Amino acid sequence: MDSKNSHSNKKWIHFVAQLTVPSSRPFYILLFATFALLTGWIANRVLPDLLIFGITSVSNSNIFFCAFFFSITIITIIGLFSAAKIRANLLLLMSSLIISLYMAEGLVSIVNEVHQTKAQIARNQMSGLEYEKLDFRPLNTIFWDLRDTGVLKYPAIVRLPSVLKLIRAGKPVPEELLNPVPISQISGQPLLVCNENGSPVIEEFDQYGFNNDNEIYALSRIPIAIVGDSFAQGYCVPRKDSVAALLSNQRPTLNVGLAGNGPLKELATIREYLTQIKPDIVLWLYYEGNDSFNMMTEYMHPVLRRYLEDPNFSQNLIDRQGEVNNALIQYAEEKLFFEEFNRKLTAKRMLENNFLTLGSFRNFINQLHPRLKEVGPGTLFGQIMKQAKVEVEQWGGELYFVYLPSWKRYKLDYNFHKQDFLDSVTAEGIPVIDFSDYTNTLDDPLVLFPYRHYGHYTAEGYEKLANFIASQLNLNPQTAVEAPSTTLSINSSSM
Repeated sequence: MDSKNSHSNKKWIHFVAQLTVPSSRPFYILLFATFALLTGWIANRVLPDLLIFGITSVSNSNIFFCAFFFSITIITIIGLFSAAKIRANLLLLMSSLIISLYMAEGLVSIVNEVHQTKAQIARNQMSGLEYEKLDFRPLNTIFWDLRDTGVLKYPAIVRLPSVLKLIRAGKPVPEELLNPVPISQISGQPLLVCNENGSPVIEEFDQYGFNNDNEIYALSRIPIAIVGDSFAQGYCVPRKDSVAALLSNQRPTLNVGLAGNGPLKELATIREYLTQIKPDIVLWLYYEGNDSFNMMTEYMHPVLRRYLEDPNFSQNLIDRQGEVNNALIQYAEEKLFFEEFNRKLTAKRMLENNFLTLGSFRNFINQLHPRLKEVGPGTLFGQIMKQAKVEVEQWGGELYFVYLPSWKRYKLDYNFHKQDFLDSVTAEGIPVIDFSDYTNTLDDPLVLFPYRHYGHYTAEGYEKLANFIASQLNLNPQTAVEAPSTTLSINSSSM
């Protein structure tokens, strides 16, 4: 009996020892398990969107890495049934591929840094600013410095915790994630919003969690309201440089845009807030870069979907800002708890720099194919716009659709199914204001973006947009940009 146990122990010791021998089968079993788990983890992120939304919903990098790790897994299977010499050669192949990936990550990171630094220095020389006074640290680093010194407690919440993973897994969604579902920000305290221009933006949102001064609600009548995503909110510039603030120089303009919004959230915003305020004009700012994809993911949300399916559905959020604040603060506290723990770990700091996760290389891959993530309007977009028009017209208002071109249109020649979206809007009888009618006339439209890099519009870009909208609405702006020959007009007496 003792001899049998001794023999068994020797076999296990031999097996464990073989795990350190690259050409051994036990080592390949370990490799297979590792890469199979990585493939499964990535596939778990890719397949739900692929099955629900199709190939356009999956980023290039996720497709690449899923195929890469699947291929490596197949190689390890081949190695399991091959001779030791072949296994050694296959291991050399796999090692070379992985090392090449990280060499590519390092190269892309260096090239990005060089280009960005040159562009930033050149732009600051043009504007007369001193480069040393600008702060280009990651937003997360800036936030923790400000939080540690007591300047602020929370960042702006761009996206709420998603319930989609629970839905896809067939699991019940906790009630606290559905009641309420906020579509505004934490109100009444400073929040760190953005940093694309080297000047971090900190704003205190109004009593309903939007980017306004509270004084606007004291007006007996608000002529114009803006809905949309981060471009409507005025992301990455001070409030005074947002489109709504600039339009307010002509007519008081309420801003209910919010970063991360898609068309379904914007419909919800109209019903929850604007039906109470009843502005004469609602400007629906549509950003071609991601609004269509956000629409598809929002439709999976059981509460957001009800805004389209039930015209009478409302969460009464305008009277529940205290609950909205509590929900957002609870989410922020949970998120910050884990971030505070993780930021103390050296390995996590490397992850924050995106090197271990190949962040720069993934972004580079995502830009290779210019049309992979484009999502057409389908029937859903038309239904949302039709319902939005109905609701605005119920209080006697008029809905305008403002089309905003993306950096990728001019840098990477993206198309974004633009004409299909415009056709869907005009089919509903909604007037269109197409900002690209102006940007296409510029010698270099990229000057509207921070240092000609990907991002939101600069203060100058928002100013051009506001002036273009004002000229289209015939608001007689103080500094108008040249508009196309076709000009939309409204009844000035009603303003």
